[in-house]
This record gives sequence, C-alpha cells and structure tokens, in this order.
Amino acid sequence: MIMQTLLDLFLHLDKNMGVVIQSYGMWTYLILFAIIFISILPGIVGFVRRKNKE
Repeated sequence: MIMQTLLDLFLHLDKNMGVVIQSYGMWTYLILFAIIFISILPGIVGFVRRKNKE
C-alpha cells in the first residue's frame, strides 16, 4: 500500500506538487534533486563506461 502511494505520488508529481510542498517544505528541493539525479544517473554511468572501454 505504501509502495503504491509513493509510486502514484512520483508518477503524478505535477498534480501533487502542492501537497508535496505543503508537507515537506524546503525538503521538496532535495526530493526533486533525488528524482532527477536517479533518472539521469544510468545514462551518465553508461556513457562513462563506454568511454573507458575505448
């Protein structure tokens, strides 16, 4: 149940942003940074590994 709620929160973040800001305040910046960082990280790691093999 908790996993479903978290998944719904992150999949519909644009609709839930007001609730997130009211609930977490300044922590919202860290949450958004973590989401962006985690989504970009596999691409960066793949690029670096490809460059190291050459």
